[in-house]
Amino acid sequence: GTAGILGIVLRSIEEKYLLGLVNSKLFDFYLRHMTPVKAGGYNQYSAKVLENIPIKLPSTPNEKHLAGAITEKVNLMLEKVKLEQKIEHFPEEYVQEYRSKGEEFESISIVFNSNHKALEPVIEENPSGGGYNIVIDKKEKPVFVDSKLKADYVVAALKGKQAKKDEKLQLLVPKNDAIVKAILKELEDDKTRAKSPSVAKLEDEINEHVYTLYGLNEEDIKVIEEFLKRF
Repeated sequence: GTAGILGIVLRSIEEKYLLGLVNSKLFDFYLRHMTPVKAGGYNQYSAKVLENIPIKLPSTPNEKHLAGAITEKVNLMLEKVKLEQKIEHFPEEYVQEYRSKGEEFESISIVFNSNHKALEPVIEENPSGGGYNIVIDKKEKPVFVDSKLKADYVVAALKGKQAKKDEKLQLLVPKNDAIVKAILKELEDDKTRAKSPSVAKLEDEINEHVYTLYGLNEEDIKVIEEFLKRF
């Protein structure tokens, strides 16, 4: 049957290449015209529509080059998304390597007294001398650490995060400042890697490759781009 043939075709295609195609503007345009809009504004994809998606099987050297470029961009985009998630959830993944090596950590417990859309912690020297306070706001109890490096680490872990009233956060902080410094360096390196090229730029490049692969001209592309601006 058609579904069986489709399965064979899809298994013969590089998975990342297929992912690039079906998430492109061209396929978004196609599926929006081939599927009904349901309540809530989303399109319902039937098995019949999915079975007849016009997958381009690259055959010429140029088509294979474009397919390879799409696959490469998708790989880069997935790596960047993973990296951005790693940064967003700092320090979860960053501490795993050191915990597996037996490094010692201090567990800091924070219970929020109010809601926060985006935390903006500030570092202040402890007025009694020695150490630093990370001040969230007047409603929250300051977090105390014994070094500036650890203060920077806690700020990096909290900054921009959402928090709900009565929510409890357990934050693991390395006891060794050298480990703290290494983790903060890794975080900065990851932030630099995440900046360029952006996911949006990679998506644009994939869309251009898909347009070329399917032989679309400037007028075709303009129709697609203008249509999708409505959504």
